[in-house]
Amino acid sequence: MLLRGFSDAIMMRAQQAVAAGGAQGYLPPEHFDQIFSAHGTIMIFFMAMPFVIGVMNFVVPLQLGVRDVAFPTLNSVSFWLTASGVAADQHLAGGRRVRQDRLGRLSAAQRAAILARRRRRLLSLVAADLRHRHAADRASTSSPRS
Repeated sequence: MLLRGFSDAIMMRAQQAVAAGGAQGYLPPEHFDQIFSAHGTIMIFFMAMPFVIGVMNFVVPLQLGVRDVAFPTLNSVSFWLTASGVAADQHLAGGRRVRQDRLGRLSAAQRAAILARRRRRLLSLVAADLRHRHAADRASTSSPRS
């Protein structure tokens, strides 16, 4: 999505540069409107919102003077869902031709084994992060308060 938003921005800037001085430009007005709307939607929902949520995740505990947010497990799950969504987006949309060239030569069983290995690796990362957070929560609640 980042590449799509970037290419939309480049097309809009090129249209504005070509259409300077009363010229028509290379895009019809309806197409420019569609690109403008798609660019705004992509940049808000796929770039700005995850960035703002990530910054809030970092800044709010600092402002409150606490170690973590109120629900660290839910926070961790939301982070990993965002990360897996980005990975799925990259898997489904980004670099499709390169991936088809690389995986296209493999049999269906080999392709399924590679994808299963990727899923297991992602799930093991999520499980390790959740175990770490759970251990940290138990250590913080079992230690005596000063």
